[in-house]
Amino acid sequence: MNVFNQGILEEFINEGLFEVETAGPLHHPINELKVQRDQKLNIILTTSSAYDAKSVAVDHPPGTVRINEDSIELRNREGFRVIMEGILPLSKTETTSCDGETKRTELSSVSSVKAVIQSQYTTPIKYLVERLENVDSGYYLWPDSVDTETSTQTLISIGPKGNTVEIPCGSSTSGSASRCLQLTIGGHSLYLISSGEDQRSLGVKSGFLLYLEPPEKGIRKKIRNCLSFVLGRPLVEMGHSTFDFEWNLISFEEISAYSMGGTAFSMHTLPPYPTGKAYQGELDKIIVEPLLNSLYLRYEELKFGHLSWTYWHANTAPIHIAAVHFGSCMESLQNSYIENHGKIFQTSLMERTAWKAFRPKLIGILSETEVNEEEKEVLTNKINSLNQTPQSILTDRFLDHLELKLSEDEKKAWKQRNNAAHGREIEVGKEIQLVRELKILKVIFHRVLLKIISGSGYYIDYYSIGFPIKSLADPIVDKN
Repeated sequence: MNVFNQGILEEFINEGLFEVETAGPLHHPINELKVQRDQKLNIILTTSSAYDAKSVAVDHPPGTVRINEDSIELRNREGFRVIMEGILPLSKTETTSCDGETKRTELSSVSSVKAVIQSQYTTPIKYLVERLENVDSGYYLWPDSVDTETSTQTLISIGPKGNTVEIPCGSSTSGSASRCLQLTIGGHSLYLISSGEDQRSLGVKSGFLLYLEPPEKGIRKKIRNCLSFVLGRPLVEMGHSTFDFEWNLISFEEISAYSMGGTAFSMHTLPPYPTGKAYQGELDKIIVEPLLNSLYLRYEELKFGHLSWTYWHANTAPIHIAAVHFGSCMESLQNSYIENHGKIFQTSLMERTAWKAFRPKLIGILSETEVNEEEKEVLTNKINSLNQTPQSILTDRFLDHLELKLSEDEKKAWKQRNNAAHGREIEVGKEIQLVRELKILKVIFHRVLLKIISGSGYYIDYYSIGFPIKSLADPIVDKN
């Protein structure tokens, strides 16, 4: 089996002669089954059974919110075990053949598929290959090569000389292509590989992350999120496989991929910072690796897992509301930074001592005013919140602390957060201006994050024509 195989799920299950041992919520006995991915990369299971087959599925009333823990278990004559989790029956149909036999066909969605081929207790794991979509849209020129040599057996060599990983493979192709980047992130050695293929007709490229010493799931997610942000394109996780020292398959897991409804594939590749020195699309390890490690080291401190989620959804949000999402990115980043750096600047309007002297006077005036108890309670709460600094002023203090200045154009764009949050309509003829102001909000976030992680002194200005590279200290100024 080719270790770089995006179709491992379908090949292994559909051709493995599996029988269903535990049917979960599905009608059983199950006579046939087939698994495949749909165009949104969800895993779909098709099963067939006799018309009188039984099901123990619970009929959940409409509106029920629950965590789906329903699962089924498969096993074949070779002893391979497969567990499919998050089984959700979607539809069922009955068909009757000419001889009067009725068959029920059931379609179900599946959250994940886990297969164990060899015991991990007796066979140590050496390599892990994580399968991805959305790796390359043709933007990058990859620095390291993937060489394929074919004789009676194929040998794939990944990476630069001196740091090459060799993999025996059953493929019959041959050739050489630059579609790999060797990296060390947080002490973990890995290769990011673009397959150069679009196997699922989504208009994007498949790819892989090859780990030489497999880290646990949480670490892999951190690395994937860091790579996505620095490379300017969300990497979509499909699953992973583990191998022993001889590249024998030990286990694999496939998941229904989350691609923000497919919008991840329609994004332009927009790295926030230059990834090379000479030209657009260059991937220079000397530049990229420090950026990735700077972000990785501050990952928990900045709550970057949440921040990454918010950032990519801001990029895919409709234009009338996207400003709110970018504002949320900035506030989340700002709050995390303040939380981890103590009292770096005054976060209240008045100093604490002055406010403690001022508040009782306001409460006293209120107590002498003839209002009913309900109104008094509302007004008291408003008085208690008077010393809370408006977010706009807090952000100004935050940027001053970071020694980042906003231009008048950037300040104007920053106000779009409030316009979107309060549902103000977009004036006819102002649509282009709004789109361009959203670009400014995105770039402001890039500048602030880069300043915090001390990753680079430059950013890419996606607002200005030609996307110039600017010093971090230089704000965006509209010269059009």
